[in-house]
Amino acid sequence: MSRVDIKTVIKLRVLHIGPMPPPIGGMSTVLLELSSALQDRCEIQVFSTSKTTAIDRTVFQAIAAQLRLLWQLSQLLRQWRPDIVHIHTCSNFTFWRNSLDVILARSFGCKTILHIHGARFHQFLGGLERVGAYFAYAVFNRADCVIVLGQIWRERLMYWCQPETIEVIANGVSVPEVAAGPCNDEVAHIVCIANYEPRKGLEDLISAAAKLPTTGRTWRITFLGAELDSAYKQSLQQLAINMNVEDRVNLPGPVNASQIADYLRSAYLFCLPSYDEGLPMSMLEAMAHALPVVVTQVGAIPEVVDEGVDAFIYQAGDCIALTIALQNLLENPDLARRMGDNARQRLIRDYSLATMSLRVFDVYQRLSKERVKVVTGQRGQTRLIIRASKGSDSIDYS
Repeated sequence: MSRVDIKTVIKLRVLHIGPMPPPIGGMSTVLLELSSALQDRCEIQVFSTSKTTAIDRTVFQAIAAQLRLLWQLSQLLRQWRPDIVHIHTCSNFTFWRNSLDVILARSFGCKTILHIHGARFHQFLGGLERVGAYFAYAVFNRADCVIVLGQIWRERLMYWCQPETIEVIANGVSVPEVAAGPCNDEVAHIVCIANYEPRKGLEDLISAAAKLPTTGRTWRITFLGAELDSAYKQSLQQLAINMNVEDRVNLPGPVNASQIADYLRSAYLFCLPSYDEGLPMSMLEAMAHALPVVVTQVGAIPEVVDEGVDAFIYQAGDCIALTIALQNLLENPDLARRMGDNARQRLIRDYSLATMSLRVFDVYQRLSKERVKVVTGQRGQTRLIIRASKGSDSIDYS
Protein backbone atom coordinates (compact mmCIF):
# COMPACT_ATOMS: atom_id res chain seq x y z
CA MET A 1 0.00 0.00 0.00
CA SER A 2 1.53 3.31 -1.06
CA ARG A 3 1.77 6.29 1.20
CA VAL A 4 -0.88 8.97 0.77
CA ASP A 5 0.20 12.59 1.04
CA ILE A 6 -2.83 14.62 2.08
CA LYS A 7 -2.46 18.21 0.94
CA THR A 8 -6.08 19.24 0.72
CA VAL A 9 -8.70 19.01 3.44
CA ILE A 10 -12.38 19.59 2.95
CA LYS A 11 -13.59 21.77 5.79
CA LEU A 12 -17.07 21.59 7.20
CA ARG A 13 -19.32 24.37 6.04
CA VAL A 14 -21.06 26.01 8.99
CA LEU A 15 -23.67 28.74 8.76
CA HIS A 16 -24.22 30.82 11.90
CA ILE A 17 -27.56 32.61 12.27
CA GLY A 18 -28.02 35.40 14.79
CA PRO A 19 -27.63 39.12 15.50
CA MET A 20 -24.31 40.76 14.71
CA PRO A 21 -23.11 43.99 16.36
CA PRO A 22 -24.13 46.70 16.63
CA PRO A 23 -25.46 46.87 19.22
CA ILE A 24 -23.03 45.14 21.53
CA GLY A 25 -24.80 42.47 23.56
CA GLY A 26 -24.15 39.05 25.01
CA MET A 27 -25.53 37.00 22.14
CA SER A 28 -24.04 39.18 19.40
CA THR A 29 -20.65 39.14 21.14
CA VAL A 30 -20.68 35.34 21.38
CA LEU A 31 -21.66 35.04 17.72
CA LEU A 32 -18.98 37.46 16.55
CA GLU A 33 -16.14 35.96 18.56
CA LEU A 34 -17.11 32.30 18.10
CA SER A 35 -17.50 32.57 14.33
CA SER A 36 -14.13 34.30 14.12
CA ALA A 37 -12.42 31.71 16.34
CA LEU A 38 -13.72 28.85 14.18
CA GLN A 39 -12.49 30.27 10.86
CA ASP A 40 -9.34 28.13 10.88
CA ARG A 41 -11.25 24.90 11.42
CA CYS A 42 -14.39 25.43 9.30
CA GLU A 43 -15.73 27.40 6.39
CA ILE A 44 -17.89 29.93 8.22
CA GLN A 45 -20.61 32.24 7.02
CA VAL A 46 -22.76 34.41 9.28
CA PHE A 47 -26.35 35.25 8.40
CA SER A 48 -27.19 38.31 10.48
CA THR A 49 -30.71 38.73 11.85
CA SER A 50 -30.04 42.17 13.35
CA LYS A 51 -32.95 44.55 12.98
CA THR A 52 -32.60 46.84 9.96
CA THR A 53 -36.03 48.47 9.93
CA ALA A 54 -36.90 51.67 11.80
CA ILE A 55 -38.21 51.52 15.35
CA ASP A 56 -41.50 53.08 14.24
CA ARG A 57 -41.98 50.56 11.40
CA THR A 58 -45.47 49.39 10.52
CA VAL A 59 -46.64 45.81 11.01
CA PHE A 60 -46.57 45.36 7.24
CA GLN A 61 -42.95 46.56 7.07
CA ALA A 62 -41.96 44.21 9.89
CA ILE A 63 -43.61 41.20 8.22
CA ALA A 64 -42.08 42.11 4.86
CA ALA A 65 -38.62 42.34 6.47
CA GLN A 66 -38.95 38.89 8.06
CA LEU A 67 -40.19 37.32 4.81
CA ARG A 68 -37.25 38.89 3.01
CA LEU A 69 -34.85 37.38 5.57
CA LEU A 70 -36.40 33.94 5.12
CA TRP A 71 -36.07 34.22 1.34
CA GLN A 72 -32.44 35.31 1.60
CA LEU A 73 -31.72 32.44 3.97
CA SER A 74 -33.35 29.90 1.66
CA GLN A 75 -31.22 31.17 -1.23
CA LEU A 76 -28.05 30.93 0.85
CA LEU A 77 -28.91 27.37 1.95
CA ARG A 78 -29.61 26.35 -1.63
CA GLN A 79 -26.48 27.90 -3.12
CA TRP A 80 -23.86 27.38 -0.40
CA ARG A 81 -25.15 24.04 0.93
CA PRO A 82 -23.81 24.22 4.52
CA ASP A 83 -23.24 21.03 6.47
CA ILE A 84 -24.35 22.54 9.78
CA VAL A 85 -26.61 25.46 10.63
CA HIS A 86 -25.81 26.95 14.05
CA ILE A 87 -28.70 29.13 15.27
CA HIS A 88 -28.23 31.55 18.18
CA THR A 89 -31.57 32.24 19.83
CA CYS A 90 -33.26 33.62 22.94
CA SER A 91 -36.78 34.30 24.23
CA ASN A 92 -40.05 35.53 22.76
CA PHE A 93 -40.20 36.65 19.12
CA THR A 94 -36.57 35.69 18.48
CA PHE A 95 -37.29 32.05 19.31
CA TRP A 96 -40.41 31.90 17.12
CA ARG A 97 -38.52 33.56 14.28
CA ASN A 98 -35.61 31.12 14.66
CA SER A 99 -38.01 28.17 14.74
CA LEU A 100 -38.65 28.87 11.07
CA ASP A 101 -34.89 28.82 10.49
CA VAL A 102 -34.73 25.35 12.08
CA ILE A 103 -37.49 24.04 9.82
CA LEU A 104 -35.92 25.62 6.74
CA ALA A 105 -32.44 24.30 7.50
CA ARG A 106 -33.74 20.79 8.10
CA SER A 107 -35.65 20.90 4.81
CA PHE A 108 -32.28 21.36 3.07
CA GLY A 109 -30.82 18.37 4.91
CA CYS A 110 -28.56 20.40 7.21
CA LYS A 111 -27.62 19.37 10.70
CA THR A 112 -29.08 21.99 13.02
CA ILE A 113 -27.93 23.43 16.35
CA LEU A 114 -30.01 25.64 18.64
CA HIS A 115 -27.71 27.68 20.89
CA ILE A 116 -29.75 29.05 23.79
CA HIS A 117 -28.92 32.50 25.13
CA GLY A 118 -31.04 34.82 27.22
CA ALA A 119 -31.39 35.10 30.98
CA ARG A 120 -35.15 34.53 31.02
CA PHE A 121 -35.50 31.73 28.52
CA HIS A 122 -36.88 29.35 31.16
CA GLN A 123 -39.52 31.92 32.11
CA PHE A 124 -40.48 32.27 28.46
CA LEU A 125 -40.98 28.52 28.12
CA GLY A 126 -42.83 28.27 31.43
CA GLY A 127 -45.31 30.91 30.35
CA LEU A 128 -46.33 29.23 27.08
CA GLU A 129 -49.91 28.11 26.55
CA ARG A 130 -50.66 24.61 25.27
CA VAL A 131 -50.31 25.29 21.54
CA GLY A 132 -47.15 27.36 21.94
CA ALA A 133 -45.62 24.77 24.26
CA TYR A 134 -46.37 21.97 21.79
CA PHE A 135 -44.78 23.93 18.94
CA ALA A 136 -41.70 24.79 21.02
CA TYR A 137 -41.31 21.12 21.96
CA ALA A 138 -41.53 20.18 18.29
CA VAL A 139 -38.87 22.75 17.35
CA PHE A 140 -36.47 21.52 20.02
CA ASN A 141 -36.89 17.99 18.82
CA ARG A 142 -36.19 18.97 15.23
CA ALA A 143 -32.77 20.29 16.27
CA ASP A 144 -29.89 17.84 16.23
CA CYS A 145 -28.19 19.55 19.16
CA VAL A 146 -29.21 22.12 21.78
CA ILE A 147 -26.32 24.04 23.34
CA VAL A 148 -26.89 25.52 26.80
CA LEU A 149 -24.58 27.62 28.98
CA GLY A 150 -24.52 25.57 32.19
CA GLN A 151 -25.85 22.57 34.08
CA ILE A 152 -28.72 24.60 35.48
CA TRP A 153 -29.85 25.29 31.92
CA ARG A 154 -29.60 21.60 31.06
CA GLU A 155 -31.95 20.85 33.96
CA ARG A 156 -34.37 23.55 32.86
CA LEU A 157 -34.57 22.18 29.31
CA MET A 158 -34.59 18.46 30.11
CA TYR A 159 -38.35 18.20 29.58
CA TRP A 160 -38.28 20.10 26.28
CA CYS A 161 -35.50 18.19 24.49
CA GLN A 162 -34.20 14.71 24.12
CA PRO A 163 -31.57 14.65 26.94
CA GLU A 164 -28.89 13.22 24.65
CA THR A 165 -29.17 16.24 22.34
CA ILE A 166 -28.32 18.77 25.09
CA GLU A 167 -24.71 19.91 25.20
CA VAL A 168 -23.39 22.16 27.99
CA ILE A 169 -20.85 24.62 26.60
CA ALA A 170 -20.08 27.70 28.66
CA ASN A 171 -19.37 31.05 27.05
CA GLY A 172 -15.74 31.94 26.49
CA VAL A 173 -13.86 35.19 25.94
CA SER A 174 -10.55 36.27 24.50
CA VAL A 175 -7.79 36.48 27.10
CA PRO A 176 -5.45 39.48 27.02
CA GLU A 177 -1.79 38.50 27.22
CA VAL A 178 -1.21 40.91 30.09
CA ALA A 179 -3.70 41.84 32.80
CA ALA A 180 -2.82 44.48 35.36
CA GLY A 181 -5.59 43.46 37.76
CA PRO A 182 -7.28 45.91 40.16
CA CYS A 183 -6.22 49.47 39.37
CA ASN A 184 -5.01 50.95 42.65
CA ASP A 185 -5.91 54.59 41.98
CA GLU A 186 -6.90 56.76 44.92
CA VAL A 187 -10.51 56.63 43.74
CA ALA A 188 -11.59 53.00 43.30
CA HIS A 189 -13.34 52.50 39.96
CA ILE A 190 -16.29 50.07 40.02
CA VAL A 191 -17.35 48.96 36.53
CA CYS A 192 -20.72 47.42 35.67
CA ILE A 193 -21.38 46.26 32.11
CA ALA A 194 -25.12 45.78 31.63
CA ASN A 195 -27.94 47.19 29.56
CA TYR A 196 -30.00 49.87 31.24
CA GLU A 197 -33.04 47.82 32.26
CA PRO A 198 -34.65 46.84 35.59
CA ARG A 199 -33.63 43.15 35.57
CA LYS A 200 -29.96 44.15 35.72
CA GLY A 201 -30.43 45.58 39.23
CA LEU A 202 -28.40 48.72 38.58
CA GLU A 203 -30.25 50.69 41.23
CA ASP A 204 -29.16 48.10 43.80
CA LEU A 205 -25.52 48.89 43.10
CA ILE A 206 -26.10 52.63 43.49
CA SER A 207 -28.00 52.12 46.75
CA ALA A 208 -25.41 49.68 48.15
CA ALA A 209 -22.43 51.87 47.24
CA ALA A 210 -24.11 54.94 48.75
CA LYS A 211 -24.21 53.10 52.10
CA LEU A 212 -20.46 52.48 52.19
CA PRO A 213 -18.69 54.14 55.15
CA THR A 214 -17.85 57.77 54.39
CA THR A 215 -14.51 57.34 56.15
CA GLY A 216 -13.45 54.57 53.77
CA ARG A 217 -11.89 54.65 50.34
CA THR A 218 -13.51 56.92 47.77
CA TRP A 219 -15.22 55.21 44.84
CA ARG A 220 -16.92 55.88 41.53
CA ILE A 221 -19.18 53.69 39.38
CA THR A 222 -19.44 53.49 35.58
CA PHE A 223 -22.44 51.74 34.03
CA LEU A 224 -21.77 50.62 30.45
CA GLY A 225 -24.67 49.40 28.36
CA ALA A 226 -27.35 50.08 25.80
CA GLU A 227 -30.12 52.42 26.88
CA LEU A 228 -33.17 50.17 26.38
CA ASP A 229 -35.44 52.55 28.30
CA SER A 230 -34.62 56.24 28.57
CA ALA A 231 -36.97 56.58 31.54
CA TYR A 232 -34.94 53.96 33.39
CA LYS A 233 -31.71 55.86 32.85
CA GLN A 234 -33.39 58.98 34.21
CA SER A 235 -34.55 57.03 37.26
CA LEU A 236 -30.96 55.91 37.91
CA GLN A 237 -29.76 59.49 37.69
CA GLN A 238 -32.51 60.60 40.06
CA LEU A 239 -31.65 57.82 42.51
CA ALA A 240 -28.02 58.93 42.52
CA ILE A 241 -29.15 62.48 43.26
CA ASN A 242 -31.42 61.29 46.08
CA MET A 243 -28.55 59.28 47.60
CA ASN A 244 -26.16 62.27 47.25
CA VAL A 245 -23.75 60.36 45.02
CA GLU A 246 -24.59 61.88 41.64
CA ASP A 247 -20.99 63.04 41.19
CA ARG A 248 -19.77 59.42 41.56
CA VAL A 249 -22.16 57.72 39.10
CA ASN A 250 -21.39 57.78 35.39
CA LEU A 251 -23.87 56.56 32.73
CA PRO A 252 -22.13 56.90 29.34
CA GLY A 253 -24.34 54.34 27.58
CA PRO A 254 -23.12 51.76 25.05
CA VAL A 255 -19.46 51.46 24.08
CA ASN A 256 -17.52 49.27 21.69
CA ALA A 257 -15.27 46.33 22.55
CA SER A 258 -12.02 48.32 22.68
CA GLN A 259 -13.61 50.91 24.96
CA ILE A 260 -14.87 48.17 27.27
CA ALA A 261 -11.32 46.85 27.53
CA ASP A 262 -10.09 50.35 28.43
CA TYR A 263 -12.70 50.67 31.18
CA LEU A 264 -11.79 47.26 32.59
CA ARG A 265 -8.10 48.18 32.66
CA SER A 266 -8.99 51.24 34.75
CA ALA A 267 -11.26 49.26 37.12
CA TYR A 268 -10.65 48.18 40.70
CA LEU A 269 -13.51 45.67 40.67
CA PHE A 270 -16.41 44.51 38.54
CA CYS A 271 -19.99 44.23 39.77
CA LEU A 272 -23.09 42.76 38.10
CA PRO A 273 -26.15 43.00 40.41
CA SER A 274 -28.47 41.25 37.95
CA TYR A 275 -31.69 39.39 38.81
CA ASP A 276 -31.47 37.08 35.77
CA GLU A 277 -28.54 35.89 33.68
CA GLY A 278 -27.53 33.08 31.38
CA LEU A 279 -23.75 33.23 31.66
CA PRO A 280 -22.72 36.89 31.37
CA MET A 281 -19.92 37.66 28.95
CA SER A 282 -19.18 40.86 30.87
CA MET A 283 -18.28 38.89 34.00
CA LEU A 284 -15.95 36.64 32.00
CA GLU A 285 -14.29 39.66 30.38
CA ALA A 286 -13.69 41.16 33.82
CA MET A 287 -12.16 37.87 35.02
CA ALA A 288 -9.88 37.84 31.96
CA HIS A 289 -8.57 41.24 33.12
CA ALA A 290 -7.81 39.76 36.59
CA LEU A 291 -10.53 41.74 38.35
CA PRO A 292 -12.40 40.50 41.42
CA VAL A 293 -16.10 40.21 40.63
CA VAL A 294 -19.15 40.82 42.80
CA VAL A 295 -22.12 39.00 41.26
CA THR A 296 -25.51 37.53 42.08
CA GLN A 297 -26.38 33.87 42.48
CA VAL A 298 -28.37 33.56 39.25
CA GLY A 299 -28.16 31.52 36.05
CA ALA A 300 -24.90 29.64 35.52
CA ILE A 301 -22.82 32.16 37.51
CA PRO A 302 -22.40 29.89 40.59
CA GLU A 303 -20.97 27.19 38.29
CA VAL A 304 -18.20 29.53 37.13
CA VAL A 305 -16.96 31.28 40.29
CA ASP A 306 -16.46 30.28 43.93
CA GLU A 307 -17.46 32.45 46.87
CA GLY A 308 -14.46 34.09 48.51
CA VAL A 309 -11.99 32.54 46.05
CA ASP A 310 -12.45 34.49 42.84
CA ALA A 311 -15.72 36.32 43.55
CA PHE A 312 -18.20 37.49 46.12
CA ILE A 313 -21.63 36.01 45.36
CA TYR A 314 -24.85 37.25 46.97
CA GLN A 315 -28.59 36.82 46.59
CA ALA A 316 -30.06 39.24 44.05
CA GLY A 317 -31.73 42.17 45.78
CA ASP A 318 -29.77 41.85 49.03
CA CYS A 319 -28.25 45.33 49.10
CA ILE A 320 -26.77 44.84 52.57
CA ALA A 321 -24.77 41.84 51.37
CA LEU A 322 -23.70 43.84 48.32
CA THR A 323 -22.48 46.72 50.50
CA ILE A 324 -20.47 44.31 52.67
CA ALA A 325 -18.86 42.69 49.61
CA LEU A 326 -17.89 46.06 48.14
CA GLN A 327 -16.50 47.23 51.48
CA ASN A 328 -14.40 44.08 51.90
CA LEU A 329 -12.74 44.61 48.54
CA LEU A 330 -12.29 48.37 48.91
CA GLU A 331 -10.64 47.98 52.31
CA ASN A 332 -8.43 45.03 51.31
CA PRO A 333 -6.36 45.63 48.16
CA ASP A 334 -4.40 42.41 48.72
CA LEU A 335 -7.66 40.43 48.83
CA ALA A 336 -8.87 42.17 45.65
CA ARG A 337 -5.65 41.31 43.83
CA ARG A 338 -5.63 37.71 45.03
CA MET A 339 -9.25 37.18 43.98
CA GLY A 340 -8.57 38.82 40.63
CA ASP A 341 -5.59 36.56 39.99
CA ASN A 342 -7.67 33.50 40.89
CA ALA A 343 -10.45 34.66 38.57
CA ARG A 344 -8.07 35.06 35.63
CA GLN A 345 -6.47 31.66 36.16
CA ARG A 346 -9.86 29.98 36.32
CA LEU A 347 -11.00 31.73 33.18
CA ILE A 348 -7.87 30.75 31.26
CA ARG A 349 -8.35 27.14 32.35
CA ASP A 350 -12.08 26.74 31.69
CA TYR A 351 -13.71 29.76 30.03
CA SER A 352 -11.45 31.07 27.31
CA LEU A 353 -12.64 31.57 23.76
CA ALA A 354 -10.18 28.88 22.65
CA THR A 355 -11.77 26.34 25.01
CA MET A 356 -15.28 27.25 23.93
CA SER A 357 -14.52 27.11 20.20
CA LEU A 358 -12.81 23.73 20.55
CA ARG A 359 -15.83 22.28 22.34
CA VAL A 360 -18.18 23.67 19.70
CA PHE A 361 -15.99 22.22 16.96
CA ASP A 362 -16.19 18.83 18.66
CA VAL A 363 -19.97 19.07 18.38
CA TYR A 364 -19.65 19.95 14.69
CA GLN A 365 -17.51 16.90 14.07
CA ARG A 366 -19.90 14.63 15.87
CA LEU A 367 -22.86 15.94 13.91
CA SER A 368 -21.23 15.96 10.52
CA LYS A 369 -21.81 13.21 8.00
CA GLU A 370 -18.27 13.50 6.68
CA ARG A 371 -16.71 10.10 6.07
CA VAL A 372 -13.11 9.16 5.41
CA LYS A 373 -12.44 5.82 3.71
CA VAL A 374 -9.26 4.23 2.48
CA VAL A 375 -9.79 1.88 -0.44
CA THR A 376 -7.15 -0.44 -1.95
CA GLY A 377 -7.54 -0.99 -5.68
CA GLN A 378 -6.80 -4.11 -7.75
CA ARG A 379 -3.25 -2.94 -8.50
CA GLY A 380 -2.41 -2.16 -4.91
CA GLN A 381 -3.07 1.55 -5.35
CA THR A 382 -4.54 3.48 -2.45
CA ARG A 383 -7.29 6.03 -2.83
CA LEU A 384 -8.28 8.32 0.01
CA ILE A 385 -11.86 9.38 -0.51
CA ILE A 386 -13.09 12.28 1.59
CA ARG A 387 -16.82 12.66 1.25
CA ALA A 388 -18.56 15.88 2.21
CA SER A 389 -21.81 15.70 4.10
CA LYS A 390 -23.96 15.72 0.99
CA GLY A 391 -22.10 12.70 -0.35
CA SER A 392 -21.71 14.38 -3.72
CA ASP A 393 -18.13 15.71 -3.56
CA SER A 394 -15.04 13.55 -3.34
CA ILE A 395 -11.32 13.91 -3.79
CA ASP A 396 -9.22 10.94 -4.87
CA TYR A 397 -5.54 10.65 -4.04
CA SER A 398 -3.81 7.80 -5.93
